[in-house]
Amino acid sequence: MKQITGIVLSVLLALWTIGCGEGNSPDGTGAESAQANAASSPVEPASVEPAPAPVPAVAADRSRLAGTWARTDAPYQLVISDIVEDGTMKAAYLNPNPINVSKASWVDGKGVISLFVELQDVNYPGSKYTLTYFPDRDMLVGKYFQAVQGVTYDVAFSRMK
Repeated sequence: MKQITGIVLSVLLALWTIGCGEGNSPDGTGAESAQANAASSPVEPASVEPAPAPVPAVAADRSRLAGTWARTDAPYQLVISDIVEDGTMKAAYLNPNPINVSKASWVDGKGVISLFVELQDVNYPGSKYTLTYFPDRDMLVGKYFQAVQGVTYDVAFSRMK
């Protein structure tokens, strides 16, 4: 009789343990099982794919790049002039004081004008703007790489009137 009672208790204990493994804990909350499943289930990191660069709806005229542009999120200005056929241009950057611009260029890729401006100054060693001109909105939109922090930001400039 002791053997039968032991077997019955073993079977009941096994069934109870299996039931707890399915999300039923002794307190009825399922918390232990949820914690065990969460700990054993690998968590896949969210895949982050860069958003495709926006493309202007209207072909751009490089002469429209000339002017003073204000960054929309901060009091920084980009002043562009002397836009030459060979892809060079003159650019000044103010934050609000002048920051040395080491390189400034533009390229026309099938009606889409892109700009590149590299800063080389104290606190800006190699910081870069890569921008696209949107003639339908009269804006420069793109990325700013802050070299000291090693961080890239989405930025936009609107023309100052």
